[in-house]
Amino acid sequence: MNRSTPSTPPTVRFLAARPFRRVRRFCIWFIVAAMLGGLGTVGWLGYQARAAISKISEAPADRKAGGGLLPFLHPAETPKLKGEEDQRINILLLGMGGTGHPGGSLTDTIMVFSFQPETGQLGLISIPRDLYAPIPGHGSAKLNSAHATGEQEKTGNGPTLAKTTVGNLLGIPIHYFVRIDFAGFTKLVNAVGGVNVVVEKTISDPFFPDNKLEGYEPFYLKAGPTQMDGTLALKFARSRETTSDFDRSRRQQLLLKALKDKVLSLGTLGNPKKLLDLMTIAGDHVRTDLAVWEIERFVELGKNIDPDTIVTKVLDTSTDGPLTSRTDERAGYIIVPRRGNFSEVQALAKNMFSDTLTAQATIAIENASGQAALAGNLALLLRGYGYQVTEVTTALKIAAKSRLISATADTYPDITQFFKQRFKVTPEAPTGAARADFVIIIGQDYAKKNP
Repeated sequence: MNRSTPSTPPTVRFLAARPFRRVRRFCIWFIVAAMLGGLGTVGWLGYQARAAISKISEAPADRKAGGGLLPFLHPAETPKLKGEEDQRINILLLGMGGTGHPGGSLTDTIMVFSFQPETGQLGLISIPRDLYAPIPGHGSAKLNSAHATGEQEKTGNGPTLAKTTVGNLLGIPIHYFVRIDFAGFTKLVNAVGGVNVVVEKTISDPFFPDNKLEGYEPFYLKAGPTQMDGTLALKFARSRETTSDFDRSRRQQLLLKALKDKVLSLGTLGNPKKLLDLMTIAGDHVRTDLAVWEIERFVELGKNIDPDTIVTKVLDTSTDGPLTSRTDERAGYIIVPRRGNFSEVQALAKNMFSDTLTAQATIAIENASGQAALAGNLALLLRGYGYQVTEVTTALKIAAKSRLISATADTYPDITQFFKQRFKVTPEAPTGAARADFVIIIGQDYAKKNP
């Protein structure tokens, strides 16, 4: 298992608060100018920016409303992102060949971003594409085929099936997806003037496919600091013939950081045309089920991110890792869980933010809401976030208000704060022997918000 240590530089940092505000002001300024001016270059650029953002989002119609880039259009109560109340938003990042590539809907890159809004922590898990896993309704297969299988069922269903598959695999809910194709990645890197990456080990790949995908174009890259254009960056991200798939995952994380650094540089943020070029490229090659208002909300929450607490994981087959490899008669080379199930992988995903305290604290749920399934659903949700739910019972009487009973609230301040916010309660001391570190009594108020 690839464990993050203090000596390991973080491979991904999120957008800093000041650049976020610049991007937001730029978007708002352009949209307002376009609406008021109507004609001229500024109006045209504003229109193009809005069009590009709208193309990126494939959010269902019922989620497209609820927010917007103009603050005076916001409702009185700011809507929440999925996972925000539970203090962990999980986004699946998919990279694929796209049009013109054999198996263009197979996902070459599979990562999960996890963000804790209140603490400002960001985590990134890279998952090998050859991981052999159950794909709902289709038996077991390599993980990179989940998206393609969904697309074969119905155009546009690929991300949905990929989200479900990865969520089941990691044992956490996947709230959103972001998908980009190879051409889009290449164009984005070129649009920012290339990226600077330190190549950790020399790559020599005699079997890298050529541009026509008819033969090979040997790829060699010497270790050391390297300025990469889009074509070189894509090769760096994809090559795996003489290095492992896990090395490739680490390289992809390095590239994301390098691309982020260039996007947030003054040369990009201070150049409206470059920003518009990036938006246009994204509009053609990036898709997500985040609605526009959800993108803005994510930007707003991102101001709390602490770059020093970013956690990165690569699921690998190292000696102490949760995975191993073998050859299957039908599927060929595959990666499988070392223990025969995904319990270790799920433990890593659920507790990637270190919260050994979360795993240690015991939680009992008492259902006083009058809705039978509510407590079980809550238990599944909390377990998905790494909490140890030890007991689920039904109260003898229905209660109007939820309650939180704990004798150890001071011992677990982060968990206490999470429950206070989630259930809108103030911790109470137990009157007798405690059944668990935290006893959550869910009342009708919780049922109204979680029907």
